[in-house]
Amino acid sequence: MDQVLVNLFKGAEKVLGYPLDQYKTPEQKQDRWKRINAVKGFWENLEWMPNAKKLYQSITRYDAKVLSAYTNKDPNSKIGKMKWLSKNTNFKRKDIHLVLRSQKQNYAVSDGKPNVLIDDHPKNIKEWESKGGIGVHHTSVSKTMGELKRLGFK
Repeated sequence: MDQVLVNLFKGAEKVLGYPLDQYKTPEQKQDRWKRINAVKGFWENLEWMPNAKKLYQSITRYDAKVLSAYTNKDPNSKIGKMKWLSKNTNFKRKDIHLVLRSQKQNYAVSDGKPNVLIDDHPKNIKEWESKGGIGVHHTSVSKTMGELKRLGFK
C-alpha cells in the first residue's frame, strides 16, 4: 500500500519538513513517529502515488487483496489505513490484511498456490519469494504493470 498506492513519503515530508529516510538514529526515528502521531488523520488523508489509480483499476479486475504493514510505533496507522482504503478504493474488508511487516510472508501461498505481492521493499520481496510466493518489486506503475503482464495478467 505505502509507496505503491499511497504516497507515504510525501505525506511524512510535509509533516516533518525533511524526507522520511533522513531520520537515522533511534532518537530521530522516535521523534519522527511522535510528530506523525500528532497529526490527526495523517494516514487516512495521504495522497495517491502518481499513476497508482491506473494500477488499482488494473489489479481489481482480478481477485486482488490488500496486504499492508502497519507500524506499532503509531497507534493510528492501522485504523488510518483502513479509513484510507474505505474512502479511496472498493476493497471489501475481508480482502484487506493489515499486519506487521514481518508477518507479510505468511500470506505467500494460499491453498497450495503462490500469491503475487507488489511491494516497494526488496526485503519483503525476498522473504515473500522464500516462502513460495511471486514477488513484484514496485519501482513505478509502468514497470509493475509490465511485470504483471509478463506473469499473465492483462
